[in-house]
Amino acid sequence: MPNSLVQQYEVTSRFITGVLWIPKSPKNPTNYLLGILGFLGIVGINFHYHSMKKIFTSINTFFFARISATGFGMMRSSWGAIVFWSMLLQWPDVSRYYTDAGILPVRLMDSMLRPDHRFSILDYVTDPHAVFALYLLLLLAACCAMIGLFPRFSTIFTCVLLFSFHERDTLPLAGGETVLRVLGFLLMIAPGISAFSIDRASLQLKSWVKSKKLLPPLTM
Repeated sequence: MPNSLVQQYEVTSRFITGVLWIPKSPKNPTNYLLGILGFLGIVGINFHYHSMKKIFTSINTFFFARISATGFGMMRSSWGAIVFWSMLLQWPDVSRYYTDAGILPVRLMDSMLRPDHRFSILDYVTDPHAVFALYLLLLLAACCAMIGLFPRFSTIFTCVLLFSFHERDTLPLAGGETVLRVLGFLLMIAPGISAFSIDRASLQLKSWVKSKKLLPPLTM
């Protein structure tokens, strides 16, 4: 037992002794006062301990308690839908913005864009037909991420291609594209993105056919 608690219990014992002793010696209230102070000290320590324990438990629960992964699954699906729609609108302008046949050939990029801290597959794939093929792959991968078909792989593949197109020509970009890239990076490393997906529905169907029971909700 820590010395402080030993002392508190000694003072409390003095309180009991003091209460019993005062009627015999009313001119010496020292023990009585020490007992009161000790009792109040123990009450204060216990109150402080339980209050702090409750606060730390609440913080731990807020940050580390397991929660449903459905929210991250829905975020993946929404992100895939927005990426698909935003890139589909650029269908007529793919060659204009992202190939050597457009307004910004690769040889001019160092003088027009930031030369460092960027990555794009389109720095090496410059043929208009090849770039358009990658563009179609991006649309297909975004659809897979939206519906949850191979959600981890499709999310990573979509994010890599999205970065490649955005970093190939940053001139037409705005803040919305930056948000899409940040969300894509977070989803690549986030747990539980297989929730709210075709893959998860397939597992639920197999479980129901086999045991007539659904799998427990996916948590993270």
